[in-house]
Amino acid sequence: MGRSLLALLALACMLTPLGCASESPQPGPPATRHGERPLTALGTVEEVRARLVAASDLYVLRSDADARAQLRAARAAYASLSGRVRVGDRVLDREIVAAFGLIDSLIARGAGLETVREPIAALSGQLMAAAWRELVTFDARVDPGVAAEVLLRLTAALEREYARGVQPGSGNAGKLAFEHAYGLLARSQIVARGLADVLGPQQETVTETLSVVRERSFPLDVARTPFPPSAGLLAHDLAAVRSAVASRFGLSGAARVQPGGGTDGG
Repeated sequence: MGRSLLALLALACMLTPLGCASESPQPGPPATRHGERPLTALGTVEEVRARLVAASDLYVLRSDADARAQLRAARAAYASLSGRVRVGDRVLDREIVAAFGLIDSLIARGAGLETVREPIAALSGQLMAAAWRELVTFDARVDPGVAAEVLLRLTAALEREYARGVQPGSGNAGKLAFEHAYGLLARSQIVARGLADVLGPQQETVTETLSVVRERSFPLDVARTPFPPSAGLLAHDLAAVRSAVASRFGLSGAARVQPGGGTDGG
């Protein structure tokens, strides 16, 4: 398992919106309680984090060009939130934007691994958590249904990106999609762990199935294997995860809005 993924999993309770919640979940779509805005905000935060996971592990492999590509995608995702964060906390927004610039310059200079990975961890962790707190009301932040819905969206995006990544002849675009899928899986696992105390009898299905997905479809972490497992196999596993989450939280298995916008018919 990549070191960045291990570190992020260890910080799951601290960095997920719920912390370590233990109460039973309120059933039904969280958008009916809080509107769509917190779901979109958390989905975008998780998209930023997923890209940063990929960038960090790619830099370990000295795939500098791909690391910078994932960093650019993370920065573009944050741009959709920047204005709202800036209204509430101009200093925080300035720190986040500066962190993106610093990381990019460090990668471009070929700085040491920890010199690059430390600011990535800070950006993905404390700074993105602060942005999430700035963007969303307290009631929505502590509602486990919000994280559960975002987990459904993350796994839908993971399924889509993995399918693009393993498509024969997909070239560099496919490689970048596979790397993105790896980051989405990392964040899906962390969000699932943050929900562990409220998943009840569905906890093992969700967390263990995501672990199986990781071992089977990403045996080399962010690096794509020459003969990756089929997209259909991964889709089958993720369907079980989504079914378990939807059942526990009373959510629909209909079309999913992707992190950062768009929809998926999964």
